[in-house]
Amino acid sequence: MISGPLCFGQRSIWRSIRTNPLVDGIRSQLTSLEPLPVGTTGERVRAAVEALWRRHESLRTTFDTTGEDVAQVVHPRARDVLEVVAAGDRDEAAARARELFATPLRLTGEFGWRVRLITVPHGPPSLAVAVHHILADGWALRRLLAELTALSTDPAPLSPSPVALARDQHSEAWSDRRASARTYWTRLTDEFGVAAEDHLAEERISGSVDLGGVSGVVADLVRRHRVGAQTVVLALFALGVRASTGRERILVHLMVANRLRPQWREYVTSLNQIIPAGIVVDDADTFAGLLRQVESAGMAALRNGCHDVDEAAAITGRPPGSVVDHVLNYMLPAWPDLPADPGPAPVTVTASTRPAIAGIYGVLTRGERPVLDLHVDARRYPEPRLRGFLRGTERSLRLLATRPQARVGDLTGLY
Repeated sequence: MISGPLCFGQRSIWRSIRTNPLVDGIRSQLTSLEPLPVGTTGERVRAAVEALWRRHESLRTTFDTTGEDVAQVVHPRARDVLEVVAAGDRDEAAARARELFATPLRLTGEFGWRVRLITVPHGPPSLAVAVHHILADGWALRRLLAELTALSTDPAPLSPSPVALARDQHSEAWSDRRASARTYWTRLTDEFGVAAEDHLAEERISGSVDLGGVSGVVADLVRRHRVGAQTVVLALFALGVRASTGRERILVHLMVANRLRPQWREYVTSLNQIIPAGIVVDDADTFAGLLRQVESAGMAALRNGCHDVDEAAAITGRPPGSVVDHVLNYMLPAWPDLPADPGPAPVTVTASTRPAIAGIYGVLTRGERPVLDLHVDARRYPEPRLRGFLRGTERSLRLLATRPQARVGDLTGLY
């Protein structure tokens, strides 16, 4: 067996689990239900699962604790994580998948992933996969699912070792990067304070708005101001936070993949972390001015996204893994330029099952159309305020379509 420290992404997940009671073995897992070809046998899937854990060290890893310290332990082989179950029909198959997804994944003494092959009479089987976030982020999960559903039994290629990465990150070779991150966190803390919740309510609500009908406005703003779509979305999110909280100086924590370097893209582990961007939303400024500021703040955050969460906590004075005020996770690989829709787009609100890591957790989801999802603390952001945030985002884009030089105050009033 091989033992070593946690890499920075893993440590961020671990600290959240230990600090935040609303992040647990169910709400911190990634899940997927994948179709398989008709006639796929349990033996073939078992061979593919075995090849998968041989290729990827994280799938043979447990996490051992001594007091507050934690180490990842890589085992020579994984225990059997595959279960084969028979369902009477597609509805029962879906229920058996949900049953798996509702089962907590444990990290100490167990491997934090499970696979369930669900068969149905006279139809294609499906594969339910649950992986703890500390073993794989969204980037890594897509690779695992692609290899697993291809039923590959090839032992190669091996992914790089997360233990080796962790040792590098804690070594002298990374001292300049760690120092840069400490400087960044110190500056933001001095300039913006510590934006953090002391407590999040158990009750969470979610809301969604489809931005496809105004996606062309975002595309026009990107071309006009020569910024990325991520910058436009972050600026709109900052407007919503400004309108919802009344604060002019805000911290928006960005979910950063930390996969920009080509060698980091090969790791099957959790590399993503949240990193704050400091933004001043001045009602007297133009939206163009806000975009310039947001782009600069976002790039600074991105450069320091890979950081030691314990060192950041020592600067902010908050326990590592504490919940924060506002998080934005931009997941679109490319911004679509769709036909305009006179709108307005409907807003939907439901109960939320997302991990409670922030008072407002925004996600721009993948898919054919850009959809903004907000998961919020219902105590601080009740349904009317949530609907106002979502409607205001779309209304702002419609106003910017005709008044691209609109002032920030004109836009915050739409929320």
